[in-house]
Formats: sequence, C-alpha cells, structure tokens
Amino acid sequence: MMDKNDLKQYFDILEIEPTESLDKIKQTYDDLIKIWNTDRFYSDPILIQKAIEKTKLINNAYDYLSNYYINNDDLKQYFTILEIAPTNSLNKIYQAFKELSKIWHPSNFSNDIILQKKAEEKMKSIKQSYDFLYEYFSDKEKDKLKNQDKKHHALNIDKKYILIILLFFLICIIAFHEPLKEFYTDMRLAYNSDQRKKDIIKEQEMVNRINQETNNFGQKMVNQINQHYNKEQAIIDEKTNKVKTLSTEEIVQRSQKAVVVIINEASNCAGSGFVYSQNGYILTNAHVIKESNEVKVKFYNGKIMTAAVIKVETPPLDVAILKIEGNGYDVIPIGDSDKCNSGEDVIAIGSPLVLEQTVTKGIISNCNRQLSGIKYIQIDVPTTHGNSGCPLINNKGEAIGIVTLGAKTQGFNFALAINEARTIIEFNYNTSDWYEKGINAGNAGRWIEALNAFNKVIEKDSQNVLAYNYRGISQVKLQDYVQAINNFDKAVELNPQFAEAYNNRGFSYIELGEYNKAIGDFNKAIEINPQFARAYFNRGKTIAQLMGYEKAIPDYKIAAKMGDKDAQNILRVQCAPKPKGFDILGR
Repeated sequence: MMDKNDLKQYFDILEIEPTESLDKIKQTYDDLIKIWNTDRFYSDPILIQKAIEKTKLINNAYDYLSNYYINNDDLKQYFTILEIAPTNSLNKIYQAFKELSKIWHPSNFSNDIILQKKAEEKMKSIKQSYDFLYEYFSDKEKDKLKNQDKKHHALNIDKKYILIILLFFLICIIAFHEPLKEFYTDMRLAYNSDQRKKDIIKEQEMVNRINQETNNFGQKMVNQINQHYNKEQAIIDEKTNKVKTLSTEEIVQRSQKAVVVIINEASNCAGSGFVYSQNGYILTNAHVIKESNEVKVKFYNGKIMTAAVIKVETPPLDVAILKIEGNGYDVIPIGDSDKCNSGEDVIAIGSPLVLEQTVTKGIISNCNRQLSGIKYIQIDVPTTHGNSGCPLINNKGEAIGIVTLGAKTQGFNFALAINEARTIIEFNYNTSDWYEKGINAGNAGRWIEALNAFNKVIEKDSQNVLAYNYRGISQVKLQDYVQAINNFDKAVELNPQFAEAYNNRGFSYIELGEYNKAIGDFNKAIEINPQFARAYFNRGKTIAQLMGYEKAIPDYKIAAKMGDKDAQNILRVQCAPKPKGFDILGR
C-alpha cells in the first residue's frame, strides 16, 4: 500500500485536503480541468504548453485517487467492516465506529458464551478498522473531530450542572417555604384594606404556583430516581439470574418449546434434538440422521417443518447440525460441560418410543468418561430408543450434553459432553452466514452471487455435501456444465446415497449430450429413492430423445402420478411453471 506522504502529493495536485471523499475529488477535478482548458490560452503558446502539462498532472492524480478509492483492498476491507461506503468523512467513520461498538459490545451477549466470543472478535476488527482509517485523514479533519467530541462532552457536563442547580433550587424552596409565607403576611399589613385584598389574591396565586411547580419538579425528580433504580435493579436481577438454580418445573417450561422430534422418513426412524440458535439451528446425533440430506422436525405445538442437514460428524463424534427456515425460535442455551459435578441434578427431555416431550430426571454419575477418545457424561437418567439427540439439561437450564448412548441396564446411560460439540457449533457460526446468503441469492436468481457464497462455504468446510450440490446447481444455471459435474461428483463421493446429486449430475450430462451417462444417474437416483418424481421425468425426457416419445411414456406416467407438473403437462393433464431457485434440476 502507498505511503501516506506519497498519496498526499496527488491531493496537493488537486488542491484539496487528504482524505476527501471520492465525490469531492471528482468535483475538484472537474473545476481544475475547466480552469486549465487550453482554449483559454489560445493566444499564448507558453501558457498553452503549461496548461497541457498541468492537465496531464491533474488527470494522473484523479485517475490514481479514483482507482485507489475503488480498488484498494485494504481500504475496502476496513470500510466493509464498518459497514459504510469508502467515500465517507472521518466524522461518518467515527459515528459508524461508535454505533457498531454499542451493538457488538460483549456485555450485550452475556447469556451466550459463543456469541460473546464472536462479539469480542468483531469488536477487535472494528477497532482495528477505525484505527487504520483514522491515520489516512488530515490533521485538520482529526482536530475537527476532536473539537466536536469536546463540545458534546461539554454539553453533557452542562446538563449535569443545570440538574444540580435545579435540585438546589428545589431544596431552597422546601426549606424556606414557611418563612416566605410569613414574610408575605407581614407585607400585607403595610397596605390599605383594598390594596391588601388585591395583594392577598396575588400572594395566594403566587403561593399556589410555587407549590405546583415544586410538586411537579419534585415528581419529575422522583420519577427519574425510580427509573434509574429500576434499571440498576434489572441489571442486578439479570446477573443474579445467571447463577440462579431453577426448579425442574421451571426448566421444563423454559426448555420444552426448543425440544423437537426428528423424523427420518428415509430410514423410517425417529429421534430427538433441540434448537440452540434463534436462527433455527438444531443439534442432534449423527446416527439419528444417518445418510439423509433432510429430515422432518416436529415442535412442542405439533408444527412440522423440513430441516436441511448442514453438518454430520463422522464417528466417534456422534453429532449432527440441522437448519430450519426462519428465526426467532425458542432455544436451550449451550452450557459448559467442564463445570459439571458428580451428583448434580440433571433432566432429559425427548421422545422415547415416540412418546413426545417425555421428561426424565436423575443425577450425574461421572463427568468424565472417555470412550474412543471422546468425553461423555455418565448419568442415571432413564433413557431409551428415541431419546437419542435430546438435551441433557443442568439446574441452570443449560444444555451440557447430548443423550447418545445407553446400556441395557437401567440407570447406566451416557450423554456426549457438549464441549466436544462446541468446535462444530462455533464452526457452523462461521459458515452459516455464507450458506444462507447462497441459498437466498439462488432463490432470487442471482447465480453468480450464489456461486461465490458456496465457494466461501466450501473454503471453510471442504466436507459440506449440500454446498457442493448447490454450487453445482449454480454452475448449471450459468451453463458451466463441466464444473457442475465435478461438484456433483464430489457430493456423491461424500454421500453415496445422495439421490438428488445423482439426478442433478444426470441433468448436466443431458446438456452435454451424454445421454447414456444421464440415464445411469437417473437409474441410481430412483434406486436410492423410488419416490423421486423428478428423476423419473428426467429419465423419460432422455429416453424420448434417444428412442422416441412412446418409450418415455411409462416414466412420464409415474412422474405425473407422483405430482410432477411438467410430466402432467406433457401427458396433457395440466400446465405448470418450471422450477425456480434451488428446486431439483429438471428439463
């Protein structure tokens, strides 16, 4: 990056202070070009030559500064972190720094260790960005910013002094109220009777007004004191609540809305899980998910939603992360399993034998059982089939484990220590934003943006099966079929039972004219999932191109019967629009 002094020479040529906004630079450039226009010096060859040289310097300075503002990766990086455009004043940068510092202050996330850690990292990058950008402004701009801060600080001090003076005035009124009335009474005796009557009325009005103003001011002071006390008390209550021990009934009331039943239709089995993020992320066991790419989750109120499988850890770590659409969900906060104690009361909420929202209670038998190098918590809490993936909750309402293993002997069960899954949870926070950006961009038809987002996901998580599938779909939409096939290859390599990836790869082969390979993929997709309507339709289209429409009718009929709109349209049943966004690929 260019040294500040070197950069300053270009601002000097344009006769403006560094660092002005890009708009100011352009305005100054336009003015100087008009001034040094050679047409103005047509009668003087010496001045014309000087104007040409001056114009060249001005053009060079403008080109450099424009390019510097637009393409300088360092500046763009820091302006992006502060969430403002790279053409703002130092005051604007400072205001953005102050606002972001309020939003990302770690104390705002005291109830969530993971978010608090993320806030600390965010604050560090915000401070680093502000410090870096601050150095690239002139001393004049810095002095101006400091003077504004001093005025603001002085104004706050003035408000405090005014409040103190008013409070003193109130005390004086209260202290000397009775003597004032006596003083007014003595004064009345000096007037004649008519005058005294008028004075008595005025005096009474004055006393009433003083009393009213005193009462109003006093009430305002009382209200302010009460508000301050209530805020302080709320902070104390919040801090106290962190260490408060909850009853079993309180824990269940707080937690049950976040516990879900997981229905894996592909393997015809069910388990449990729990929401740990308001953005709809769910923890469960990997063995509940098996090789599925999506499952159904059922909530406490009976609502059923489809959840995408975001992350599945390989043995011996039995953990999977799911994602449902939406946000604002009830959650069970993640605790610290390293702080558990033998003999501590714990409860589990799950769906043993499909008996939903079953609550069982027991104690921790041992906090540190090592199985295959993984830390488990041994518990005597009764669990059985269907409890897998449910939360183990301590007396603070925190999830400190995921119920995983059980023995035939009652009272001899295990929960995976939540800290073993913490690295996966934190990792998911780092990739989930890009994942959602990719999905949203694809559903809006912005395929280049979607492709870039899934590149970021795969860069952070090279084993993310869904990211390879969605990146492949993005490349199909951009007509880059060879690269799309490479991504679908990787998806089926990571998950050989991924029927959708086989279908999507088959569609890509059709676009390249490799019909036999396409039919082979559609056959594999149907073998894995006999209810895959789109695979039947795509196979029918391919057969029709190779052998004619009549040969494709059986596949069209199967697809149409399963509800595929395009198959119904071909068979003259009804018309329907083509799939959009990240719907399964098909012709």
